[in-house]
Parts: sequence; C-alpha cells; structure tokens
Amino acid sequence: KKQLALGFLLISLLLAIVPAVLYWRLSRTIRARFKELMQIAKDVSQGDLDVRARVGSLQETKTLASAFNEMLDALQKQRRQIREANEAVSRQKILAEVGKFSMMMAHEIKNPLAIIKGSLGVLFRKETVSPELKGKMVGFLHEEIERINRLVEDFLVFARPRPPVFQAVTLEKLLGSMEQRIRLIEPKIMIVNEVKQDLSAELSCDLALLERALLNLVRNALEATRDVESVQVIMSSEEDSLTFSVLDNGPGMNPDDIEHVFEPFFSKKAKGTGLGLAIAKGAVTSHKGILAAENCVDGGACFMMRIPLLGEELTDHDATVQKE
Repeated sequence: KKQLALGFLLISLLLAIVPAVLYWRLSRTIRARFKELMQIAKDVSQGDLDVRARVGSLQETKTLASAFNEMLDALQKQRRQIREANEAVSRQKILAEVGKFSMMMAHEIKNPLAIIKGSLGVLFRKETVSPELKGKMVGFLHEEIERINRLVEDFLVFARPRPPVFQAVTLEKLLGSMEQRIRLIEPKIMIVNEVKQDLSAELSCDLALLERALLNLVRNALEATRDVESVQVIMSSEEDSLTFSVLDNGPGMNPDDIEHVFEPFFSKKAKGTGLGLAIAKGAVTSHKGILAAENCVDGGACFMMRIPLLGEELTDHDATVQKE
C-alpha cells in the first residue's frame, strides 16, 4: 500500500509539474513574441517601416506575425504611393508657379520696353527734335530702365532669398542709415524720430535686409500718392521693440485686400509686381518681427514694421499704426 501510495504520489507530482513547465515555456515564448511585436509597433510609430517580425515556429505567433508583416508591407506600399503623388503635385505646383512667374515677368518687362522703343523712335527721327522733347524722352528712358532693373532685382530676391546675416548694430547707426536711404529715394518725405531708447544700445540684425524692407514700404507709399510731402515715416520705440510706421494720404486699401497685400504677385497697381511687400514681409519675419497694414483714420494706408530689440519673437497683439 505504501509503495502504491508513493508511486501514485510521484505520478501525480509528475503530471502536475510537466504541464506547469510546458505552460511556463509556452507562455515565455509567446510573451517574447508579443514583446517583439510591441517593439516593432513602436519602431513603426517612429517612422521606420522597414522592420519586420520574425515568424517563429508557434502557429499562433506565426499567424499573428505574418498578418503584422502583411500590414507593414501594405503601409509601406501606400506610403510610397502617397510620396509619389505628393511629388507629382509638388512638380505641378512648381511648374504652375514658374508659368505664373514667367507670364508676370514677360508682362511687366513688355510695357517698359514698348516705352523705351517709342522714346528711341522719337529721339532718332530724321526731323529735328526739340531739346525739351529730347529731355523728356531721355527721362522716359531712364525711368523705364530703372523700372526694369528694379523688376528683375525684385524677382531675383524673391526667387532666391538669402538667409539673414545677423550682426550687432547700434540704434544710432540703424536709424541714421534708414534715414539716409529714405532721403536718397525722396528728400521731401517727412521723417519723425520718436525713439527714446539709448542710441548706443545694440541689437542683432541684418541691416541690409531691414533697409530693403523699409524702402519697399516707402516706395509703396510714394506710388500710392502724388503728394510726396504727405508721406511720413515715423520711427519710435518701446521697451522691447523698434517700430517704423509708413503713412500716406492715398486712396487707401480695399478692406477685403488688406489680408492679401503681403502675398506674392498680389497688386492692384498698374505698374506693380506684387513682390515688394512680400519681400518686406519675409525680411521682417526673419528678424522675428511683424509687418502689419491698415487704412488710416484720416485716409490713406498705414504700414507698420516692428523689430524686437531683445531677440524675442513679437506677436500681433499690438500691430496697429496711428497717423498723427
């Protein structure tokens, strides 16, 4: 009886231990496969679609791994198709922009060339040309050549904008350079300096880019009015920013157009390319500043360019201008 009981006990223990060991090994294998699949899923979520799961020998994990790999193959195929579609759309968009660019360029250059051709025809006519008319034609030639030069320059700057080169510049040098450049364009412009900051203070900026941005705003104001003496450039400062406000007494802007004035190729002027304000916007944005536009209360348009003095990005909460 004792031998039978002992034998029965041993057999019972063996029957209990063997399934437990088999279950432990099986669960360990399945858990390892699931951990592997979880790691693969993590890699896929980070953008790696080249990983694949090992199939293994267990039927359960083999089926799951095969389904997982099929899903990854499908995702990779769809990603490739989406990338090819996006590249095709990008190419079409680039071609459309190039076509628009070419048409605008051809249209804008055609008009000055026609005026130049007509002026040369008058100058070289066989009959006598009066000195007054000759001077007038020479003036037309100079004006239209300058127009073509500015047009080509604007297109090149817009098509291949250079990154800003930041250097330490004192406020005195910045304001003096701005005023000098404005005077070269039109000496009669009213310039008001209300900067209260220490002029020896320095700020990090690309002076050439800021000059181009402000001069584009000034040219825009001059083109909007015949009374150049009414154009004002107000230079002011706050604790964290330097502001240049350009105001004119022209017809102002259509309220529906204000939000589009800084878009490239958007222009309501007969001689405008729609690039001057877009270039100015890019230059100001590269300095973490803001460029805003609105109609003045007393008529005309108001443009405000704010540049941070502390290097921190400005927000639009205070982007308003007022005419004195």
